[in-house]
Amino acid sequence: MNKLNKVMSLATVSFALATPLTSVFTAFADDAKQETAATDNGQSKGDGVWQNVVKVNGNALKKDDVILPGDTVTFDIVFSPGNKGLLTSLTDTLPVGLRFDPNNYNSSEFFKANNDGTQGKEVTDQFDISINQSKITAIPKNPLDWFYVGSTTNARGIWRVTTVAEQTIKADTILTNSVSQIVTNPKDPDHPITTEDTAKVHTLKAPVGLTAEKFVSKDNLDFSDKNKKWEKFTTLDDKSKSYDYKVVYKVDRTAKFANFTMKDAVEGLQAIKAVDVYDTKGDKTDKVTDKFDVKSDLTPAMQTDGNDDQATVSATAKTVPLTIQKDESYTLFLDDVTFNAASDEELDNYLKGAFYVIPNTAGADYQEQGRDKKEIKSDTVKVKARKPAETLLDKVVQGIVPPTAPSFLPQTGEQALRFGGVIGALIIAGVAFIKRKAIKNVIEKRKA
Repeated sequence: MNKLNKVMSLATVSFALATPLTSVFTAFADDAKQETAATDNGQSKGDGVWQNVVKVNGNALKKDDVILPGDTVTFDIVFSPGNKGLLTSLTDTLPVGLRFDPNNYNSSEFFKANNDGTQGKEVTDQFDISINQSKITAIPKNPLDWFYVGSTTNARGIWRVTTVAEQTIKADTILTNSVSQIVTNPKDPDHPITTEDTAKVHTLKAPVGLTAEKFVSKDNLDFSDKNKKWEKFTTLDDKSKSYDYKVVYKVDRTAKFANFTMKDAVEGLQAIKAVDVYDTKGDKTDKVTDKFDVKSDLTPAMQTDGNDDQATVSATAKTVPLTIQKDESYTLFLDDVTFNAASDEELDNYLKGAFYVIPNTAGADYQEQGRDKKEIKSDTVKVKARKPAETLLDKVVQGIVPPTAPSFLPQTGEQALRFGGVIGALIIAGVAFIKRKAIKNVIEKRKA
């Protein structure tokens, strides 16, 4: 009987998956003796057949893996001619996108495969190897070296073919490598037995497009309430009022993330009652805060230290890979945010004219499976609140009351004439002019 499995070696690939797949090769005992070739590492299958996980240099093999343009890709072909004939040849045909490694000896090496499935000694010199464009052929110099005559015979081999992925490989491409083994029975040379197998590598799709969009709401309603109004800019009735933030994360295609952290850079003068995470699929929204590790380095001391510093609120997926569907979104929700407890010194950092203006920008740190880590930022939203008027001048600057002459002086031209005729009118006009000038200077300084 003949058996050939072609698998990919993780040992010589420059990258690895978190949970490698495993492949097996099958060894057949002598048909006449019906022996079961079981070892400490093998598992008996009965009728002279046993299977064992194939490992090369201690690493499990697999039938598929992810590659990037320019990667060195190594295929391990585990072959076993059996005892029905002599090994005639082995041929490996590369797909478009892979080429043989010119820096490797004939891009080909042979090893014995031990009965426990591990790699044995190198026996490359036992084969004549030739390369013709995308095809490499190996012919044994002595076919009897690979004839199986009993359980003590080490007649299985590992053919290691080293290739390089072309830089021109496009995203989302599957490359299938094909191998064939020909065994010929000397008593029936006109009917050779051909066994074939394949192994695949593939490139990833184009990088996922992840977006983070920020919103703010001053409505005192639950997160899921459809009447809750979300905006990019909102003005509070006064600075004691609370508001909510949300950051919505979406992908342009279904993707798996090796790590995924939503984060919000909040201003240090703010206080946050709670942080939650929601998962929305279509019309259904579920609270999934327990599936994320939520952290915040915001402290009460930051509200009164006088610095315009920032703190980070984050939520990291506990279980990875995290799959986000194209029609799915995750939302980071900051509930009941206030800055009323901030000191005047702290608030002055955010004073723009007569208003406090609090900006906020969120983002994410993430890593799509098989790719490098990345970071994105959201748009910026703002919360605005009027500074409380404490003096007559503050009220005038804020437009709460119009500028007027002091109460002990006449307030109109008619009163001025009665009060002192033309001279009185001139005095009132002069006082009003000076006061307007002073107010104008104050306004310009505060705007500056």
